[in-house]
Amino acid sequence: MSERLGRRLLAIQPVDPPTTPPPDEQQLGSGEEGKSPSRLHLWLNTASTFMTALIAVPALCLAVITYQDQQQDSEESARKEASRIAWYMLEVDGTPTDIVVENRGLRPVYRVLVNIEADNQDNRQVFYIDHTVSPCSRTTYSFGKHGPDVRADLYSELYFEDSLDHLWRIGYWGRIKDLGEGRDLKWSEDLDMVKEWKLSPKYEDLDACG
Repeated sequence: MSERLGRRLLAIQPVDPPTTPPPDEQQLGSGEEGKSPSRLHLWLNTASTFMTALIAVPALCLAVITYQDQQQDSEESARKEASRIAWYMLEVDGTPTDIVVENRGLRPVYRVLVNIEADNQDNRQVFYIDHTVSPCSRTTYSFGKHGPDVRADLYSELYFEDSLDHLWRIGYWGRIKDLGEGRDLKWSEDLDMVKEWKLSPKYEDLDACG
């Protein structure tokens, strides 16, 4: 009797619960713990991207502003240099005797010529002054006996190119205009009075330039 009772008590003794959580709890726990580092990593990446953009945008704006300022400074400097180019004709009793080009700037100018149109393009004269007019210099051509043949009037204009490849025009009254970059002045060497009349240049240095 006692032996049977002992076996029955042994049979109904409670069993300790397992120490390992059920599969669902294991997955839930591991999932929440796994998500936290991923969210932190994502947040850090987002913050890093935002900060990079925050730094890049002002830097880009500053670069654009700096470039525009440099372009403006370059254009103003080019105009300032171009304004130091002058030309005029000397006359005696209303007859032209000399044509003069002065460069009071600190940079050379190129392909310098004076174009004279008396009334239309077909009735014109060109005086090709020089391929290069040096800084702080004066170039003079004397017409000699050809003075009465010079068609000097209000349509006379000086053309030249600067070191930035801009073509400039200076009118009879000194009005200056930038005709733009890479412009090619079309003219025929057959119209060059310097060549036809065999004129020789006279070069002089100038003071107080720049």
